Amino acid sequence: MKKGFFEKLVQLSPDMICSFDRQGCFLFVSNACKDIMGYENRELVGLPVIDFVHPEDRSKISSVLKDLPQGETTVNFKYRFIHKSGHPLHLLWSATWSEEDEAALCVVRVAPEHPAVGQRLREEQHQALVEHSSDTIALLDEAGNYLYLCNSIRKTLGFAPEEVMGKNAFDGVHPEDLPKVKESWLELGSKDHVQISDYRFRKADGNWIWFETIVSNQLSNPAIRAMVVNARNITERKISELQLVESEQRFRSLFDNNPDMILVEDREGVILDINAAGGVFEGIPREKILNRHFSEFLPTEAVTVSMKHHLDTLSGKTCRFKLEIACLSQSYKVYDILKVPIHVNGKITGVYTLVKDITAITQYHNTVVEQAKKLNTIFESITDAFFTLSRDWHFTYINSEYDRILETNREKLLGKNIWEVYDEEIFKTFYQQYHYAVETGKSVHFEAYLERKDVWLEVKAFPSTEGLSVYFSDVTEKVRSKQELEKLSLVASKTTNGIYITDAQGFVEWVNEGFTRLTGYILPEVKGKRCSSFMQEPGTDKALARRILEKIKQREPFEEEVLSYKKSGERIWVSKNITPVLDDTGQVSRYIVIQNDVTARREAEEAQLELTKDLDKQYRDLQQFTYIVSHNLRAPVANALGYTQLLFRVDNNSELYDISLKNLKTSIINLDMVLKDLNQILSIRDNKDTIEKEKINIRLICQQAVDSLQESLQACGGEVFLNIGKETLLPGNKAYFYSIFYNLLSNAIKYRSPERALKINIKYACDASQNVVLTFSDNGSGFNMEKAGENVFKLYKRFHRTVEGRGIGLFLVKSHVEAMGGHIEVSSQENIGTKFSIYLQ
Repeated sequence: MKKGFFEKLVQLSPDMICSFDRQGCFLFVSNACKDIMGYENRELVGLPVIDFVHPEDRSKISSVLKDLPQGETTVNFKYRFIHKSGHPLHLLWSATWSEEDEAALCVVRVAPEHPAVGQRLREEQHQALVEHSSDTIALLDEAGNYLYLCNSIRKTLGFAPEEVMGKNAFDGVHPEDLPKVKESWLELGSKDHVQISDYRFRKADGNWIWFETIVSNQLSNPAIRAMVVNARNITERKISELQLVESEQRFRSLFDNNPDMILVEDREGVILDINAAGGVFEGIPREKILNRHFSEFLPTEAVTVSMKHHLDTLSGKTCRFKLEIACLSQSYKVYDILKVPIHVNGKITGVYTLVKDITAITQYHNTVVEQAKKLNTIFESITDAFFTLSRDWHFTYINSEYDRILETNREKLLGKNIWEVYDEEIFKTFYQQYHYAVETGKSVHFEAYLERKDVWLEVKAFPSTEGLSVYFSDVTEKVRSKQELEKLSLVASKTTNGIYITDAQGFVEWVNEGFTRLTGYILPEVKGKRCSSFMQEPGTDKALARRILEKIKQREPFEEEVLSYKKSGERIWVSKNITPVLDDTGQVSRYIVIQNDVTARREAEEAQLELTKDLDKQYRDLQQFTYIVSHNLRAPVANALGYTQLLFRVDNNSELYDISLKNLKTSIINLDMVLKDLNQILSIRDNKDTIEKEKINIRLICQQAVDSLQESLQACGGEVFLNIGKETLLPGNKAYFYSIFYNLLSNAIKYRSPERALKINIKYACDASQNVVLTFSDNGSGFNMEKAGENVFKLYKRFHRTVEGRGIGLFLVKSHVEAMGGHIEVSSQENIGTKFSIYLQ
């Protein structure tokens, strides 16, 4: 036979085969010891056999163990062994001694029971089971009073059995459960047993536990004569059930009241349940959604991706994805979809699908992203270097200009503490200024030297709740140039000319004492300002401003004379010699301006110009006067002389005498009219500078002129429309205004169109410079502007030969307007009408 055969045979035997030495200690025990004695073989080897024998049988087994080495053989020796569970076990031993092995060889099996012994053993076993049972076992009489209680009551209820013996079991039942328990108890009158499920019973400490109880009616059993109660503590199970119910209720509440749509789908994707949020999906009632495949409610392009995630979820994954779906109510909707597998008894039976409408969030997010891009673009387009710090001084943003100026890599700086990066600046200017801004909440503006990079920086820092936003630019050249200029200023400060220096944008950096003497301004009042902002008025010659700007662009020195104002408000003419200072790259870094007061010369030139204008005017007036004398005055004088001589030669009673006398009278009348015109013209000219002005109600004067011509207007069917406020007041001369309106109205009536009714519109308005504009327009016959040319307002010029007139009306209108400091313009079209525009200051 093969080696190990007998060893296998021993281990497979249902009898326990063992050996022990002369001291009675186990040397070997087969595997059957587990089934017979309850011990593993390793728990016995090395231990004395006597330790496992019932105390009453130890003396008997000791003698047997002592006789075995003498050659005695024992067959079917019966004794009691203590089982591992503690109860006695009757065994039969057969043993013999082996001199060769110096050990006893023994076969052990369970002894057949004697009926009395078996009965006692069964009773003992039953008692052991009762006493050690986790259930509470009790005997009650017919009224429910305790007759017997097992020891497990100590562990279950905290009572000793003797504490409750004789008491009524119903007293411990929870009041809410008592009716149910008593109802079941009464059923024992007609049943052998009843089951009372899920009721509460009070413990010794006053707390309640849950019992599930079976009551057997053994009153007729002579061996028992009691109600046998087996109560099992189901508190943990009941709490779990209650928690499960509560959890299910919470889940159902969350399911039903969740603002997001929740669907329950089977493995095929058929919708089994849907909550209230999904009760109406795009107008579909809930009942028409149930028991249909979810793909029926999706556009074609969304089905494939949704099915893929559904299948992935069935494999045990939790899937999350987004769907963008076009819809009727708006351009599109975006859904955030979460699919979770449903596990039942270790198997995936379906899928929970949570659908959240994130359209608004997505649109907001997209807007935020776009705004962030725009903000980043703005930050990157800022010509200054820019960075932001958190409240704990860590870099949160740096633009590209920062990297350029300080030669850094912003990716390596972001998230770092500025004072760890620039530790040499702690307690210096940057550190002090930044801390001041954060601590006070006030912005700071300063210049400071960064030694590490040998640069001067102009810094603006603005605090906020998030931290600090900082702008800076490299002003090294500016500072060094300023330092050089300060040296030159010692020389410039002593000159009598006014000198000031500006940066490339024209902002004043320095002025000398001569500038202060000339203008009245000191450096602190003008530093950082443009001279045009405090030395010139808004109405300064725009052509001059454009000319200066063009010369500045050429980057070459130039000179201009500018009307300026001192601090006191006094007008002065200043000659400015402007010299640009160029840097190494050819760009303007600043301007040096030397200015001289040329007011006296300019005033003399202006006086000379006014004198020239006056002489020119007098010359033109003289020409006009010569024209009047040579034409209008000469003709009536010559006629009068001729008729006078003729009167001396003809008979006083002849018809020729009467005719000559009549013509002489006409000539004298015409001569008088010419003289009156000359007198009026000369009066206007002489009184031009002495005219008295007063506040005139312009509408009232205009209405007076209309009223004086009312008869003529009615005769021709003409209408006048006045668009002038009732309380409109203008400074001027009342007689001049009346003459202006009267002459314009009479001309409109005189030169009206025969084809239509005359309409005259008189309006008052103000132009962009707040100058008054009076417009007088009609729909009369008009005249040819090209033929009239410059003769429109000249004396005795007429353009309608078919209508009587003297050609003095428009001349007087123009003279009156100019005498009040204004000017007049005219536009006209033949057969359409004429418009006069009067501009007054």
